[in-house]
Amino acid sequence: MDHFTSDPSKKNLRFQMVKTYLPKRVHFIFLISMMLLIFFSEFKYGFYLLLTYLVILFLFRKNLKKLYKEINSSKGLIFSPVFGKLLKIKTNVTHKVFGQNLIELRFCIPIGSEMGLYLPTECEISDLTLKYGTTINRFADIPGQEIETLDVPLLKIKNKQNEIIGMQFVECVYGFYPHFYILPGDRGKALANFGYFPFGGTVLLYLPGNYEILVKENSRVSPKDVLIANLKA
Repeated sequence: MDHFTSDPSKKNLRFQMVKTYLPKRVHFIFLISMMLLIFFSEFKYGFYLLLTYLVILFLFRKNLKKLYKEINSSKGLIFSPVFGKLLKIKTNVTHKVFGQNLIELRFCIPIGSEMGLYLPTECEISDLTLKYGTTINRFADIPGQEIETLDVPLLKIKNKQNEIIGMQFVECVYGFYPHFYILPGDRGKALANFGYFPFGGTVLLYLPGNYEILVKENSRVSPKDVLIANLKA
């Protein structure tokens, strides 16, 4: 189970690890549909429905391994927040919400990749702003001056060093709006699953300038085995 602690009660919030991000109603609709098709002896359509369901299960699959870890936060380790590809790295970035002298890492979650969103480090959720309206192709370039004006969700987290780390989630024209399980005040372990991005999209991660990036542009990344940054010595 992925683990969060919520203020002010400090109560543990545990989200059950399941095999898919699909809501229960989808499985229920499939079951009822299959029963009706079998009842009316429509076996051919039942076979097609089963194949469609299996494809959807694959696309909405959830990583079965518990990724979150007990990490010595003094090391300042940053893990990949997605399964996908690191498209671009920018330095000396200024963002009106997240601050100045930042490092911007742009991740792409392709269609077919595991669509989960994971905390890059142990942290507290400072703010989650939900905005709607902007959709951009996940492989298209985003001019720097336009990023701050995008109507997309923004997440602000605070690590153990009280540094602000920011994230933006840009919906793809071939995808859907991201889903989140978190609220301001929640505290999560590194690599805790805090949501998912249906059919993928773009995730922008903003780190303070005192971090060293350990991966190169166009590298494949994964929360479970890729360390993307740490504090400079």
